[in-house]
Amino acid sequence: MKKLLIHFISWDKVSIDSRISALKADRFDVIFGVPQDRNFFQSIEEKSPAAVLIDLTRSPSQGRDIAVTLRTRKATRGIPIVFIKGVTGMDSIRQLLPDAIFSSWDKVVGDIQRAVANPPSEPVVPGSVFAAYSGVPLAKKIGIKAGSSILAIHPPGELDTLLGNLPEGVTLCKDDKVNCDILLWFLRSQIELEKEIASIASRPDFKSLWMIWPKKTSRLASDITQQTVRKTGLAHGLVDYKICSLDATWTGLCFAKRK
Repeated sequence: MKKLLIHFISWDKVSIDSRISALKADRFDVIFGVPQDRNFFQSIEEKSPAAVLIDLTRSPSQGRDIAVTLRTRKATRGIPIVFIKGVTGMDSIRQLLPDAIFSSWDKVVGDIQRAVANPPSEPVVPGSVFAAYSGVPLAKKIGIKAGSSILAIHPPGELDTLLGNLPEGVTLCKDDKVNCDILLWFLRSQIELEKEIASIASRPDFKSLWMIWPKKTSRLASDITQQTVRKTGLAHGLVDYKICSLDATWTGLCFAKRK
């Protein structure tokens, strides 16, 4: 019998190898991969797996965003999605994608086979990749947690209003020499991006770097595009993994250092 090809997505580094071996032992062909560049979704389109298996036990928001993006793309929206249930965020994901299958490791083989045998005839398509963030406070959207330290680079004057209420113990760094968890880099031009990217990308401290620029529909004039920001980040050892509309003026991509 021909093996089913599935694409497996997980951030549980401890268990990835054993999970892949177990899936292969149950007669699946397995492609493993998490987003590293803009070709990730194109690769899924080209491979056309029978199902996509997303492990939510470590990074439920990233897994959810990947699933939403798969559904918003015409070429991938018909691929059945099977989630391995995590501890948090399940209710919101069920509301966004009610026709996905929510499984556990002890039931996953049967659930994958069931998903492939009964793919959604009319897949639920969220309104946009931002659908999961409707009504969510900005601080939560961009990953600001209690105790986080934040450095805003070239911030707008209304930064406090933009960020809104912050979780307890958050520190807004005033000195750019201080180590910070999250960098919010507000950009107005490609010249500024090209001039400063090397020094900012080489900082040893940050866990996440938001490159933020004016939307085309905003009142601020800018020659920056999402494609330019992503290309520049990738060229300097970064990888983007999240997109966010901050408000009517600003939008951004979140980067981490490539491992």
